[in-house]
Amino acid sequence: RIAGENAAEYVKAVDGYVDIADAPEIREAQEFYSSLMERKEGSYWEELNHAVQNIMRDYASIETPRSETLLSCGVYYLEELDQIARKRIKCANSHELMRALEAFDILALGRLILLSALARKESRGLHKRVDYPYTNPLWNPLSMTIQKVDGKDCTEMKKI
Repeated sequence: RIAGENAAEYVKAVDGYVDIADAPEIREAQEFYSSLMERKEGSYWEELNHAVQNIMRDYASIETPRSETLLSCGVYYLEELDQIARKRIKCANSHELMRALEAFDILALGRLILLSALARKESRGLHKRVDYPYTNPLWNPLSMTIQKVDGKDCTEMKKI
């Protein structure tokens, strides 16, 4: 606790410090966390975790050749799962809240993995695509990045 308080005081003294406590994103996150804790009935974080694992295994496995259809379906199912889980997951205590938030993070990362795999229109290493069976040598010095621009996830190949 002391370290956190000291860090907070230090940051306030840094040039360009902006208090974001009332930012819309912060308020939205607080409301979401509170809804998880206040819910009396619903599903537990383990169910969300298992559902994400199943979707990733079925639609993004390195054991099954990937295709645009499979990857797109995986993105769709993860987005649907996210919408449903945000309305149904409940937490009885702070430990469950932490685990639920981890499961939501895993879901978000799984979606980003699928979006990146969709954007990589080639086969490379363990990323094998039946619709793009060859490696594109022009992409050798490049690395894929993904970022949110105007609320939409955008992928881009950048030089390493």
